[in-house]
Amino acid sequence: MAAAIKIVSGDREEIYGPPADNLGDIAKYWSIFTRTKLTADDVCSMLEIQKISRRRQTPGYMDNYVDAAGYAALGYELANAIENLDT
Repeated sequence: MAAAIKIVSGDREEIYGPPADNLGDIAKYWSIFTRTKLTADDVCSMLEIQKISRRRQTPGYMDNYVDAAGYAALGYELANAIENLDT
């Protein structure tokens, strides 16, 4: 889990900006492409599913587990941020 947290809050944020902003941008593009309204939280879930799928092909490759945990953690943070805005 520590590796996932380091990835989420380390180099990737410095390169791509805050995760909520970056994932929000991805959601906008994916929404246009799929003609479905997606959120940053949806992007986290979909990327987590991608990593789960990859684990089936390479179950011993740690990166897929670490990244899935990172996407799950980001999704949790985004979902809680949205809930807190609603209250």
